Amino acid sequence: MERMAVGIRFLRLVTVVLGVLSLLAAQVREQGPEGEEVRLAVGRSVVLDRSEDIQRLAIVDTNVADAVAITSRELLINANAPGVTNIVLWSSTGDRHFFTVKIRPDVEQLQDHIRKVFPDEDIRVDASDGVITLSGNVSSREVAEKVLGMAAGFQFLPAELRAKGEHHVLATLPR
Repeated sequence: MERMAVGIRFLRLVTVVLGVLSLLAAQVREQGPEGEEVRLAVGRSVVLDRSEDIQRLAIVDTNVADAVAITSRELLINANAPGVTNIVLWSSTGDRHFFTVKIRPDVEQLQDHIRKVFPDEDIRVDASDGVITLSGNVSSREVAEKVLGMAAGFQFLPAELRAKGEHHVLATLPR
């Protein structure tokens, strides 16, 4: 009888341990190494409010972004250059929180400038995975060349700017 009681207690203990391990595994899957994702444009910042006190932090690539705890529960992330980096926060309770920070080029300024200089042209500026793409239709080869010159300071994929009546790409620029 006593062996049976010990066996039942052991099974209950195993069940509890398995339940706890299952919950912990679900939490790790929910916030794996990638954790939460933060997306910013170069030159922008964001403040993340945390529910727990921040004890310390680590960032993989400070060339891409930097981070500083403004208060014990506020984290400021600054976007420095296009790319991807990771931030790990340790709370005062010892919990770790992971963030994947994706920084894209700031194309709004370029898009606004192109629209201001060439308001009647159909030119789109898009950013994805750290590169800028120019696409659209323009009225002449000269406009395409001027737009490409304006964008020369940015890293971008081959541009597809077509002059009216032409069916080929006027210029392609390397990454």
